[in-house]
Amino acid sequence: MLIETAWSLAALRDLADPRTKGQRPEDFEQTLAFSERLFQLAAADSSVHELLFEVLQLLKPRSVLNEPELVERVKAVRLTVDT
Repeated sequence: MLIETAWSLAALRDLADPRTKGQRPEDFEQTLAFSERLFQLAAADSSVHELLFEVLQLLKPRSVLNEPELVERVKAVRLTVDT
């Protein structure tokens, strides 16, 4: 499980690059959108920031990011585009 978390987190950004060869998972676009919103929420909320980085540092399982309350908060984030 620990290796799966590290690989899936690393592969997400790699697969977002259209030059990367390989098959994308069926839910790739939704996973990428969730990830972008999650990072945006983490930038605005210190508790989400702490939780996200505990996952990124493999201190907590990735499954904590699927908690219903957090998922609803992430879905509510409106993406901003940097220009």
